[in-house]
Amino acid sequence: MPATPSEIAIFDFSPENLMIRRYDNDTLKYFTDEPQPRWAKCRWISVNGLSWDVIQVIAREYRLDRLGVQYMLDTRSRTKAEMFPNHSLLILTLQKLVFMSSDEDDQSSQGSETLSSSQVQRALQWLRALLSWKRRPDNGPDIEKGEYSRTLQGYYTGSHDPRTVLLEKYSPLKREFVVLCEQVSIFIIDSNVVISFFENSAQDIEPQIIERIVTPGTVLRESCDASVLAQAIIGSVVDLAIPVEAAYRDVIGDLELDVLTGPTLEDTKSLYLVVSEISRLLNFITPIVPLVNNLRDHHSTTVNKKSAGSEQVPPTKQKESMYIASIVDRCISLTASLNQLNSSANAMIELIFNTLAAYQNRTMKQLTVATIIFLPLTFITAYFGQEFQPFDDLELGISHL
Repeated sequence: MPATPSEIAIFDFSPENLMIRRYDNDTLKYFTDEPQPRWAKCRWISVNGLSWDVIQVIAREYRLDRLGVQYMLDTRSRTKAEMFPNHSLLILTLQKLVFMSSDEDDQSSQGSETLSSSQVQRALQWLRALLSWKRRPDNGPDIEKGEYSRTLQGYYTGSHDPRTVLLEKYSPLKREFVVLCEQVSIFIIDSNVVISFFENSAQDIEPQIIERIVTPGTVLRESCDASVLAQAIIGSVVDLAIPVEAAYRDVIGDLELDVLTGPTLEDTKSLYLVVSEISRLLNFITPIVPLVNNLRDHHSTTVNKKSAGSEQVPPTKQKESMYIASIVDRCISLTASLNQLNSSANAMIELIFNTLAAYQNRTMKQLTVATIIFLPLTFITAYFGQEFQPFDDLELGISHL
């Protein structure tokens, strides 16, 4: 793996204190010389950018299992939870809706901006005004050249795959919008340490978690529990997928109007791509529910072992259960919405073919009526229009028939 720029943020916190330190590839070597403060009850190490020199330092410091590191380096791993002797590994896929800037004035600035749930409604209104179901213009952002992260269609095949390039060109989303995907790996160390590895999107997750850490009295700050911290990261990943679902819901709504007013075969192509992309989203989001349940069961077992022989129940235990239930509810709600959109798209495809079949039947009916009327006349005209001699029927007239 080549060395790439990485941003490392280390958060040490307790219910009373908080300390944040930031490193890069060059300064991370000083990380091992700075031990964790004694007052710190929980530590979160957030790594943005996968670079082998950074991974090697952290893996050696916390004795990460080689198989777990291998799973993390394989950025196309399925959603899973792996248990090792002194730590656990959670792997899931992050999806986010991104606005791709194509103005010449913005070429010197960052080319993409993640849309949050509060911004997506305004963006979708603009999307409705510009949405068209034709080919993408060739002067748009060059997604297929790898200038940005992996797209939904190119998550497994790569950005340079001809199939990916073609599907991205005909994507139902407007060219200014794209769904980016990346793998998120979370190590939960038995010493109450969480290590999260992001390919590019740590800046989309960290602010939400930091806000809960710096705010006294939150479940995350009061519990100082690594499992709760990991659940918070998973919850933030799920939240990023909500604007994606809203974007596809808007696409389905616009296609529904086209199908009801004037269905065409071009609409079936767009609907097929919608079904394909929503199915990929479901493959990414559906396994998160058993992943969270697995983490909850593992956390409950650990807490029960620690509290064995003690009748005192941690005061934050009930809040933690409610927090986990909230994440599961969001996943289930998101999955149900995507399944409903998938069913709607398939139903519209059937409606298009049924409508076109009805049009064809109506046309055949008209052709049948025309045939019944004009075929005898054509026969008579052809028969009596012959000029052969002798031709006795011409003298007898049409009544002779």
